[in-house]
Amino acid sequence: MKKTVNFLILDDVDATRELLRGLLTSVLASPKYKFEVMIYQAATAEQAMHLLKKHKISLAFLDIELPDDSGLNVLRNIKNDFPDTHSVMVSGSSSKKNVLAALEVGILGFILKPFNRVRVEEAVENFYKKTKP
Repeated sequence: MKKTVNFLILDDVDATRELLRGLLTSVLASPKYKFEVMIYQAATAEQAMHLLKKHKISLAFLDIELPDDSGLNVLRNIKNDFPDTHSVMVSGSSSKKNVLAALEVGILGFILKPFNRVRVEEAVENFYKKTKP
């Protein structure tokens, strides 16, 4: 029986979440990844925190700009409350301030929107190499 690995996508735009979900599903279909995947989605920081408490999330993709909080604050909460959860920041803005703030807290990667399969694949590969779930 394969181990199940939980992923979280936090983005306030439905189409962006669906695009990332599709790319993740495609990347994770590789026979290299010998685990089952559950992908959870949240549109707000509040929803994301609820999912993090309810499910053991292994990898979270976090948008920086959210309607109710900053993805950077969600990242900080993850690092404090869920230290085994790895994170990748996703943003339409790669401002030096955002990138440095995310790196300081600790992330596996930073994906600039519009993202593509290659960047998503790199993030998953970094996660896989680091954790070997």
